[in-house]
Amino acid sequence: MKASRGGFRHVRNYWLAVGSELAAPVLRLFGRLVSRGGSTPSATWRRGLIIAHSHAGDLLYRTCSLPYLRAALPDCEWDYLTSAAAALLLENNPAIRSVLPFAVNDDSSRLVPGAFAELASRRYDVVLCTNVIRHVRDFGLSLALRAPNRIGVGNKGFSGLLTQPVHVQFPDALAAYPRAIMAAATDDRASWPLDPHVYPDAAARDRASAFLKRLALDPQRPVLACFATTRQRIGQWPASFFSDVLSEVAGERQLTLLLMGGANDEATLRWIAERVQVPCHVAAGTLDWLALAEVMRACDAVFTMDS
Repeated sequence: MKASRGGFRHVRNYWLAVGSELAAPVLRLFGRLVSRGGSTPSATWRRGLIIAHSHAGDLLYRTCSLPYLRAALPDCEWDYLTSAAAALLLENNPAIRSVLPFAVNDDSSRLVPGAFAELASRRYDVVLCTNVIRHVRDFGLSLALRAPNRIGVGNKGFSGLLTQPVHVQFPDALAAYPRAIMAAATDDRASWPLDPHVYPDAAARDRASAFLKRLALDPQRPVLACFATTRQRIGQWPASFFSDVLSEVAGERQLTLLLMGGANDEATLRWIAERVQVPCHVAAGTLDWLALAEVMRACDAVFTMDS
């Protein structure tokens, strides 16, 4: 498969992908020798594994497609490999049989001790490698698990390690890339909406309700939630940018601000709160993912720079 230049930030990676495609016949032969037989029809699949990055945003991008994957292949039960921190976002998800929090942390592809043996024991019929960045190591894991069906992006190199390489259009919405891969697995058109799906239960709704009750929000004021921090090591906008923008918005319309983030973000959020002349509440590390989803349903708008 021809490598797509638009899928690469760095020229050197593009040429590495081009070189890997020259070796595709050898990689395909190696894959057939290692895996448990050749590829099989999707109607025969019973156990599948989804591999993806473990950041919360990356996981949410996949939830858009999970209901359609499950509906198209009703006889196949899916496990999802992620980190412990992100696993809660898949709680109660009817499309997933098991959430496997085996990644060491949100920013690592390494597995906790004993995880590989557990994955191998499940003898997956198919592995979906849904990443389009740092994807080769996922191909390697799917092959190490000896899965007879391995599906992932094919036009970024090393497609010979896959049994079904998928041509992905670049650039596109981040959630569209895993959608294309899951659509290829189901022989469907990648046309469904890119709205994330989470499933808060009654306990999460109660936690959100208790949180909102403590705030005693003025029902006459719209609520603007703001996430002013990001997990990214680069690209963080200064806190002064958020205080300036929020002050300008508050000057034009009466509203209530919710400054939200993790426990480590509290100092930054309180710095912003002190500079915005409007009713403002700081919630740093007080809500889990599903309760946060319910709180956001009560907000009129969200101001954020990261997913």
